[in-house]
Amino acid sequence: GGTLVTKSITLSAKPFAPTIIGSICGKTTINNTYTVDTITGVDSYSWTIPYGTSLLSGQGNDTMTLKFSSVYTNGQLSVVASNSCGDSDPGTLNLIRYPNRPSSIISMTPLPFCLGNQNGGIKFRVDSVSMASYYIWGMPNGGTIVNGASNDTVTVLFSSNFQSGTMSVMAANQCGSSPMVYLTVSSTPATASSSVTGPTNVCTYLGNSTVATYTAATVTGTGVTYTWTAPLGATLVSGQGTNVAGFTFSVVS
Repeated sequence: GGTLVTKSITLSAKPFAPTIIGSICGKTTINNTYTVDTITGVDSYSWTIPYGTSLLSGQGNDTMTLKFSSVYTNGQLSVVASNSCGDSDPGTLNLIRYPNRPSSIISMTPLPFCLGNQNGGIKFRVDSVSMASYYIWGMPNGGTIVNGASNDTVTVLFSSNFQSGTMSVMAANQCGSSPMVYLTVSSTPATASSSVTGPTNVCTYLGNSTVATYTAATVTGTGVTYTWTAPLGATLVSGQGTNVAGFTFSVVS
């Protein structure tokens, strides 16, 4: 009979797309290492790096070292595995860094603001910062955030004895936080009117509908209102909220 001859051959195919392993946060203070899952039958790896980075070592290998410069912001790292049959599809990893510093804090109410006219709080904002996931605000003593604590716009309520202080904010994401930006905030306290003029002897007003007029000295400032309180036997008939008010008087037994 014949002799059975057995031969073996090795078949190859182009590699699968590599999976990049490493931090998505580009750190400028250290060298950053990236590697790929082991793929059999690969002869070499070709890395493509984002703008603002330098490949220090590892081109052609499954592990490489990347340096991020101060001009780096974000970008895509990619790698292609190759053998005699061709190139794989690229494996990619989107890289980011901590956000830039916000440009400035903007008060949406002119400063100094009136303590007696906060209407639920004073709003402050920063222009949105690229790559920021949230914002970290710091308040002066007497300032409390009542809305938007992690947003680019916050509402702050100040205590009745607040005079001045400094607030801060920084932009942040999973990679870290930006440098802080500051704003000095000051208030104008509510000021009592210095005097009230009008009749002090109200005998001629008792028991009839004649209106006695009283005038409070004008207080300068925006949003100033006047609150009048009637004594026993008197009725406020006009002018609440203004600096001129009218009262009628009844006989009290």
